[in-house]
Amino acid sequence: MDKQCRTPWYRFLGGGGVALLIGLMTGCGQPAQNGAPPTQVEQQQWVTVVAQEETLPLLRTVVGHLEAEDEVHLASRITGRVVKMAVQAGQRVQAGSLIAEVDAQDVVAGQQQAQAGVSVAEAGLRQAQAALAEVQARQAAVQAALVDAQRHRDRMANLHQEGAVSQAMLDQAQTRLSVVQADYGQVQAALIQAERGIEQAQAQIRQAQAGVSQAQAQLTYARIVAPFAGVITQTFVEVGSLVGPGQPLAHLESSDRLRFQMQVPESVLPFLRLGQTLSVQLDQRPQPVLGQISQIIPSASVSSRTSTVKLSLPPIPDGIPGLMGRIQVETRQPLATVVIPISSVVERLGITGVYRLHQGDPLFTPVVLGSRSGDRVQVHGGIQSGDILIQDGDQVNVF
Repeated sequence: MDKQCRTPWYRFLGGGGVALLIGLMTGCGQPAQNGAPPTQVEQQQWVTVVAQEETLPLLRTVVGHLEAEDEVHLASRITGRVVKMAVQAGQRVQAGSLIAEVDAQDVVAGQQQAQAGVSVAEAGLRQAQAALAEVQARQAAVQAALVDAQRHRDRMANLHQEGAVSQAMLDQAQTRLSVVQADYGQVQAALIQAERGIEQAQAQIRQAQAGVSQAQAQLTYARIVAPFAGVITQTFVEVGSLVGPGQPLAHLESSDRLRFQMQVPESVLPFLRLGQTLSVQLDQRPQPVLGQISQIIPSASVSSRTSTVKLSLPPIPDGIPGLMGRIQVETRQPLATVVIPISSVVERLGITGVYRLHQGDPLFTPVVLGSRSGDRVQVHGGIQSGDILIQDGDQVNVF
């Protein structure tokens, strides 16, 4: 032969009767001596990596989702039919955006009635004021008559003492004074009554004006607007629906203030504390978000044996309630374990393994994988620290 050839060799790897045949030839292309064509590995320059033992924490992954810190049912405050539904589920709205509009014909009628009540009360006030003015004029006349009658009686009394007038004339002056005093008393009572009439008319005006203000406020209730910016997560009525006070029309959740909620297994809960900072990896987002535990509800669910934990988050652009995510919690003391690049791991015939260099040739070796951290993965069996592996296992061409 012109060149040396390496004959095929066989390896049995793993357990359970699984045999993996790898034939390595340097290019002679001769068939195997048993007559079956051997499995060949194309020779090339390999980029290798050394399996190393590292100390990594034992992590537990907990799944959760974003939820709004502020959420509210937007409800009608008046009775009427929905004449406009300006939003739909999933729509983003700004503070003050129109959500729905309710027919306010009954409210308008109530406002007109309240305004008419104001007019009636104002007319009553004018009548009471006119009556007061009349009584005050009568009071002035009676008061003048009272002064005159008092002077006349005093003069008659003096003249009677001097013998200039008779007793009858004195009695007549006294009677006149008594009559005028009685009139003055009646005028005073009428004056008090007139003043009370004005007070009542003014109270009626205030009551009617309050009715107008209430009707005007109810007119504003016909337009339901968003109290803050967020996302409409659900609508409950359609145009034409008859609604009443307190009936929900839509559900609004804030998109500016979001938090991360998760159900934590009771075995993981002791490793969490208030104020603890955790990295939250949200779906469809390459960069994690740092959150701080703001609430731990220690009451565990009987069925799931989990407790609710909530993390406050910084503002998340385009974040929406319901977006899924996960955190990792260190639950035990770090342990030493073999760690390799995830790129070294391949799957051949349904078996997970790596290509380990053996006497310069790549040898497929099944492995038992553990937790993955970034671009590295733990290996619990199959290789040892110091083994030399092909860094990119997919580059090994088997034919």
